[in-house]
Amino acid sequence: MELYDDPWTDTPGTVRKGYDAAQVCLNGHLITTFVHTQPEYNKKFCSDCGAQTMSACKKCNAEIHGHYYEPGVVDLTSPGPPPSFCHNCGNPYPWTEHRLKAAQEVANAADQLSEPEKIQLKESVEELIHNKPGAPGAIIKYKKLAAKAGKQVADGLKSILVEVLSEAIKKQMWP
Repeated sequence: MELYDDPWTDTPGTVRKGYDAAQVCLNGHLITTFVHTQPEYNKKFCSDCGAQTMSACKKCNAEIHGHYYEPGVVDLTSPGPPPSFCHNCGNPYPWTEHRLKAAQEVANAADQLSEPEKIQLKESVEELIHNKPGAPGAIIKYKKLAAKAGKQVADGLKSILVEVLSEAIKKQMWP
């Protein structure tokens, strides 16, 4: 790894312990987890979808956590998906908001469900995305209502949610 002399490092040629920033497009595609230490990989727009990129929360301006540096430790793991929520203010990132809105639109299109059932489905989706304490009950409601809504709705919701749900919830929903 090549190191750069910039304000993010403690001394020329070394990197401090902590997080570099990540750059993510507004649709949730990870661009880089090395915004400061490898700026040559930064992009203004996503090469997958053309959306603008960001490296800090739009609400509080805290940097999105990227690669974690521990001096003397070599990390060979691949980066995971970008976070769904800001670690500093707790607000959802734009890609999480887009997915929540898309899931709500799919739930609204579920003709097999009554209006109260659509509301319950949307509430359970929001509870799952936010990983709230009521998630186990939300999983049961979601499974019941998604099954009643039909395969097309259930598959549509799964394709949206799989990107933003915690691993624990995904394992419970789709073993």
